Amino acid sequence: MAPPHPPPTSSAPTPGAAVLARTTRPTPDVLAAALSHAFLAAGEWSKPALTAAGAGVLGARRRWLGPLAAHVLASYHRCPADAPRELAAVVLECGAFGEAVEKAARQRRPITLVHYAASPATAREAKVPRLDTLAELVDALGLTVGELEWFADPRHWNRTARSTRLQHYRYQWRSRPGRVPRLLEIPHPRLRALQRKVLRELLAPIPLHDCAHGFVPGRSAVSGAALHTGSEMVVNLDLAAFFAHVTPGKVFGVLRQAGFTESVAQRLTGLCTHAVPVGVIAEMPPGGDPADRFALRRALATSHLPQGGLCAAAHKPPYEQCWVMCSAGASALVGVVARFRHCS
Repeated sequence: MAPPHPPPTSSAPTPGAAVLARTTRPTPDVLAAALSHAFLAAGEWSKPALTAAGAGVLGARRRWLGPLAAHVLASYHRCPADAPRELAAVVLECGAFGEAVEKAARQRRPITLVHYAASPATAREAKVPRLDTLAELVDALGLTVGELEWFADPRHWNRTARSTRLQHYRYQWRSRPGRVPRLLEIPHPRLRALQRKVLRELLAPIPLHDCAHGFVPGRSAVSGAALHTGSEMVVNLDLAAFFAHVTPGKVFGVLRQAGFTESVAQRLTGLCTHAVPVGVIAEMPPGGDPADRFALRRALATSHLPQGGLCAAAHKPPYEQCWVMCSAGASALVGVVARFRHCS
């Protein structure tokens, strides 16, 4: 019986094929990503269909595709419809795939790609706006694809930009007597406006924990403190460098749980996380314990939720970098706050 999805046989080159032809030595990560998208686009979650889909992107039916398909099916009994990155990680873990890559390297005959399949994605039912693809996210934000990549910065170009004119943030170190200095990471106007749009139109529907009071409409520090009126004991906690220790993984997890597809959640995570340039970290003023200073520098050098400041114009409300607290960062506090909310 013929496979359900045989490799393409058309000899007419396509623009996508021309691009792939220039990628003569794709890395294992690129191969795994291409195979994961092909598997998700196979139409049927079975070994013959996955094998045929893999042959389609490779241009040949490789012997190791069967064991790879079996490995994927053992990991996922159902198609992981909107998780191509997660599936790519499973492909990379497959022994047959790893051996094939190593053998190709030894023989100096790299595995090449002749086709790239665009896998479908479907957002789960949720209160947030339904955005299945990056194209829909681009339309919702009023951007081009290039602008989305520039602001989300998936490859961290912004951190290595030599000119400050290319950076999305400006930085202000604030010294604190006897404590580690604080770094304010203030976005430039275009990114600030984009983040506000994301907050108001995409993230606002995400339900917040009852313990959250800071930066929540209708609540404040006063309403939070009022809950403890009359308590015999109140524990006050200050989390050191809170924003710098909220990682992209935590933000991504909250967005995925809210119902966004993997690709959309990944770019939204990029829009609200940031890694500080080395030169800015090197300008840290003195103050604080050496171990705490080292921990802060290390956290700032990796992607995290940036701590913003006030708007430059007078009489404007505080900069809404605090939206990260509402949408994602609050999840890191909930476990602590909930335990100490009622101390009497």
